[in-house]
Amino acid sequence: MPCVYCKKESEIKGVEHVVPQSFGTFGTKTPTLDRVCDSCNAFFGKELDQPLARDSWEGLTRYRQGIRSSEKRNHSRIKLALGDDAVFGDFAGALLESVDGTKGGLPPPRPQFRIYNNKTKSHDAFPIEEIKNFKMDDGLYGAKGTRKVQIISHIDQRQAVIDELKKVGVDYVHKSDFYPDFAKDGNSVPVDATVSVDHVIKRAYLKIILNAFVWRSGADAFAAPAWEHARNYVRFNGEPLKARMSNKPFWGEEGETMRFEGDHISVMVENREGNVIGKIQFYDHYLYEFILMEGASIPEEQEFAVRFTRDEEPAMGEKRFIRNK
Repeated sequence: MPCVYCKKESEIKGVEHVVPQSFGTFGTKTPTLDRVCDSCNAFFGKELDQPLARDSWEGLTRYRQGIRSSEKRNHSRIKLALGDDAVFGDFAGALLESVDGTKGGLPPPRPQFRIYNNKTKSHDAFPIEEIKNFKMDDGLYGAKGTRKVQIISHIDQRQAVIDELKKVGVDYVHKSDFYPDFAKDGNSVPVDATVSVDHVIKRAYLKIILNAFVWRSGADAFAAPAWEHARNYVRFNGEPLKARMSNKPFWGEEGETMRFEGDHISVMVENREGNVIGKIQFYDHYLYEFILMEGASIPEEQEFAVRFTRDEEPAMGEKRFIRNK
């Protein structure tokens, strides 16, 4: 039998999990597919599933759910900083290192240079690797002798930051040290996260939607030519599908500010406004919506909505949820 993604007659020894294993298992019958070849399975695991689990908003939330990674990795798509709360004092807005997915918890500050911006009334921060791009602007930072500058780093890394500043013509004279008193054991502190959603992450979302469709409707239904655009985007990074992100509720019975509690992953495929739409929402946060087929439809019996909750059996949504108001 051909693989549902590459469509080749290839060896199939393992199974493809509908939802990547890194997000947990789902009851006694964790949904899997037996029509994804080993080559596609390996590709998805390395190129899509790992970035989604370790370098996305959903991956960051996964750590908060207590699911850990097997090894420490850098998170290039995630930028963390302490909030602007007064409790942080001189550390407010400080850039943080990547979260250690093997442990979780608050990561330490990155070695950085910060300078007060008189226009924005806040500090501009430059991690050590980006200091080379800094350009002094008296209009923003004030004349020499009036500038408010800081270095935040471990004492062993301070000189490396000073050396980088000298390369761009900034003479920094160290006067005194300051230490955090907010990062005590057991304390919870607000952290701002900026996350980039690129095509790798979008394809990872979409793969889960397509996997769920195959799981519900079968490989023959997914073999239809109308699915080729979506299949090619996921597997071969072909022409992207039209997509959008919103903070709207998934199931229709939540409010704009109320979500179901827990670590649910919800997936839906439905006919709507002359197109076939796929939706996915992790942990009742952001909703991602794709146009799977434009100007087409699927049989009504192939429409579905399902909620995956870790350690529980998948729960199919009632029909009233399919027709969102």
